Amino acid sequence: MEDVYIGTFVGGHPALDFVNSISDSNKSREKSRIGDWDQFKLWARAANIFPEEYLKQLDTVTRPSNHSSILDGVHQLREVTYRMLSSIASGETPSKEHQAFVEAQIKTAISNGVLGHRDRLHQWTIAIDHPDWVIGTLALSIESLIRSQDFRKLRECGRCSWFFLDTGRGRGRKWCDMRKCGNRSKSQSFRDRQKS
Repeated sequence: MEDVYIGTFVGGHPALDFVNSISDSNKSREKSRIGDWDQFKLWARAANIFPEEYLKQLDTVTRPSNHSSILDGVHQLREVTYRMLSSIASGETPSKEHQAFVEAQIKTAISNGVLGHRDRLHQWTIAIDHPDWVIGTLALSIESLIRSQDFRKLRECGRCSWFFLDTGRGRGRKWCDMRKCGNRSKSQSFRDRQKS
């Protein structure tokens, strides 16, 4: 089932792949790949954000009655982070409102977290019995992105709204994935030239 996400983790950092959990080809951001709880669980298992023991708890720790409110928080965090990163990628200063929201989410996550050990690294984790562990874990991934990356390498795809870290030399990448957006854009350019 996780094969549905093959080729969708192109961001270069788990937090970017979280923000990229949208299907679009025109920057509309209308179709969420994590629109319901089952989709979110499938995505979470394919992504590299949640530790294995946390993935096992997505059904048992979180009550079905809470799924909708958790997803509302997840979607809000994703979309506000998208707006903040889109400003950064285009060389603009993010709005104070967006930056303050992301900062508040990260501060809350750290205040609810403990400094743990994962993959031979020390990092903040949220106790699995904390009610906000899902959103907190995502916020801590965003904190890791902000702290660890040179945002001069951050790019937003020229066709869709996905982000990626451009670590290549030369002119650099313009598309999130050449097979996806690059080929579509080239085909559209060819059709436009044929019309004229």
